[in-house]
Amino acid sequence: MENSLLLKVWGALPEVQQRQILKGVRSPLFNQREEVISLFDFIAQQTQATPQKRAGNMRTAQQSRSKIAAFQYVYGANNKRTTVASTHFDDNKMRRLMTYALDVIRTCLAWDAWKNNTADQNLHVCRALKKAGLGHFFEKELQRAQAELEAAPERSDAYFFEKFSLEQEAWELFRQTQRSSTGDAQALNTSFAVFVAINSLRQGCTLLAQKTVVNVTATIPFLQETLRLAEEGMFQDIPAV
Repeated sequence: MENSLLLKVWGALPEVQQRQILKGVRSPLFNQREEVISLFDFIAQQTQATPQKRAGNMRTAQQSRSKIAAFQYVYGANNKRTTVASTHFDDNKMRRLMTYALDVIRTCLAWDAWKNNTADQNLHVCRALKKAGLGHFFEKELQRAQAELEAAPERSDAYFFEKFSLEQEAWELFRQTQRSSTGDAQALNTSFAVFVAINSLRQGCTLLAQKTVVNVTATIPFLQETLRLAEEGMFQDIPAV
């Protein structure tokens, strides 16, 4: 277990994220397996004890973090979380448990990133309301999300992608309800065009910079069209372009 992906990932995480994961694993939203909680308890205890153990006996430290030691901790008779105690080591069972633990880490990391992205949260709320058939509430939430997006000072490619995504949700709902959506379609296409233009130009600049160091060749879709449209003044009011 010492060289497992689970411990490598865990050891690479800062303490603040480790603490968040130890909280998250106890939430039914992220995990519903008692044995996974026990495994994280074991890992946390061994991680805290590692410096002292390494200063004393390296071999003892490695043995204490072995899969067998972890298995005994999780499934042993002394663990109150274990419904059926097991004294015989089962490697397949232990591997599945470590996979479940990695899944919890992935979920917690994704959640941590998502909860700090208000625009993305608003987008997913709109999608959920639309999927539930709550058109009236969807329109109110859409207006709120668009107002928050416009109030933000940033006008990068992320802004235009979020704007495009919200307008796409509105356009699809209006199309399904056979309502007029010409204006929405125009705004949808404009936002997407700006997003593509920014990224095409960024990739073009990166490619040019790399060519000064090594001989790099690559095809960037839409770059020539973006340059043509920019020369014609299509994006003259978009500072990011």
